[in-house]
This record gives sequence, C-alpha cells and structure tokens, in this order.
Amino acid sequence: IFAKTDLSYNVSVVGNTLHIAGGAATVEIFSLKGNKIMSIDQVSGTLSLASLPVGSYFARIQMGPSKMLRAIQIK
Repeated sequence: IFAKTDLSYNVSVVGNTLHIAGGAATVEIFSLKGNKIMSIDQVSGTLSLASLPVGSYFARIQMGPSKMLRAIQIK
C-alpha cells in the first residue's frame, strides 16, 4: 500500500532500514491492528527498524503538512 500526496521527500525501505530523503520527518510505526509501536520525531537519513520483530507494519511519515503511509515487511 502506498498513499501519496504532493510530496517533496522520498521514503524507501531496504532490509530493516527506513531511508528518508528531503528533510526531517516524524515517523510512526503501527502494527496491522493499528497499535502504535513507536513514534520518532526529526528523522532524517536513516532509521533502523532492527528492533521490530519479524512481521508486517505500517509506517506513517509526516514532513510538514505532507503525509505518507507505507506498508513495511520486516524479515
């Protein structure tokens, strides 16, 4: 699932690392049931997700008024 608006930043996931290019963002990670697992402000560059157990998650990334929702698979 990938929801996109008029974004001025790029988000990708490689392995257990979330990469954010374009500035600092707020990142929230949710379980598939909607439970918030973590919330981190001012993420710029990379964020390690290695502490998450194997499974599927949603990441909500917000930079200014722009928001993005990404599905993440941790293996």
